[in-house]
Amino acid sequence: MDSLGFSLQFLVQLAQVLAWPAVALVVVVLLRKPLSSLLPELSSFRWKDLEIEFEKKIGKIVEQADGVLPPPERAEATRAAIKGPGAQTDRFTALAELSPSAAILDTWLDVEAAVRQAASRHAMTQDQEVPPLQAIQALAKEGVLDPQTLAILDGLRHLRNIAAHAPANAITVSQARELREIALRLAAKIKSL
Repeated sequence: MDSLGFSLQFLVQLAQVLAWPAVALVVVVLLRKPLSSLLPELSSFRWKDLEIEFEKKIGKIVEQADGVLPPPERAEATRAAIKGPGAQTDRFTALAELSPSAAILDTWLDVEAAVRQAASRHAMTQDQEVPPLQAIQALAKEGVLDPQTLAILDGLRHLRNIAAHAPANAITVSQARELREIALRLAAKIKSL
């Protein structure tokens, strides 16, 4: 009787441990078709501390940028004229290999500098240390930034914030390169305003 009682107790404990995983598996199997139709519409997925950002947000900004921002060659020429040819590219590549998120944050500094310079040029502020968001708002309010450029700027700022708070391996080197290209094009446009 003792072995029978032990076996029943073991089976009850096993059922308790496996109950939730089994329920979750059944739900996924039953809802696999509706869930699979929702995945293309998903822009982010969170589970505990894990956050996965999909290429969809980057792709949307790239689409917007193609019609509004200068071509990559012109943006690179503007950057090279200001900072010197090649130096920033080598620095970016080295930083992106170590930390793509850090490379995005570093590239964002070029956008912030362009925004501050544009605000100063348009006599909205003489302070080069004005917060970038305040400078962006002033440029938008005065109509210096068109709505399309402002949308790209806001989208890129959002992605920069994601990169700043993302786990170490959440951003890839190729994503950092893609965001850098958009940031350089955006900085070139803002510098031309």
